[in-house]
Amino acid sequence: MISQFDRAVFELVGSNSVNVSQYNVDVRRYPKPQVLTFTAVSTASPFLFFAALMFNFVIQVGAVVQEKELKLRESMRVMGLLDSSYWLSWSLVNVLMAVIASLLLCAAGAAFQFKFFLTNDFLTYFILFILFGVSMIPLSFVVSTLLDTSATATTLGFVIFLVGSLVQFFSPTIYLEDGPL
Repeated sequence: MISQFDRAVFELVGSNSVNVSQYNVDVRRYPKPQVLTFTAVSTASPFLFFAALMFNFVIQVGAVVQEKELKLRESMRVMGLLDSSYWLSWSLVNVLMAVIASLLLCAAGAAFQFKFFLTNDFLTYFILFILFGVSMIPLSFVVSTLLDTSATATTLGFVIFLVGSLVQFFSPTIYLEDGPL
């Protein structure tokens, strides 16, 4: 209807040089800025991945310190256990737990169709999570040598988790291109 009105106006007002029959009207979307989508997964997932892998760290520190607290390690040493065997067995158990946690994280992310896991190869994220989990094992051993009670070890493990969470929360503001620094 508007195109017919425009043609009539052109015929009345326009000069004879304008060919009204070639006049076309196309429908286009009104330009608007791109809408940024907010998803809870994209916001909370880095914290949840960190928390899932740090859970193993807190458990590791508490278990090693509890063995030390109950003098089980000394009893095993009296029975002939080598220190290398002791630490190797804990390392293997903790690596196995890191592999299981990483596999569960990646499998759950792919099963729930999170875009984060579907964008790249499964092996990329799996190796990334395993490397983080395995890198926390020596830290748990170092922290366990500094503490005497399992309650203190668990508390310190959670403090390290909270500090890591805070660093993870504030690091995007530091490294943003338009950030305050």
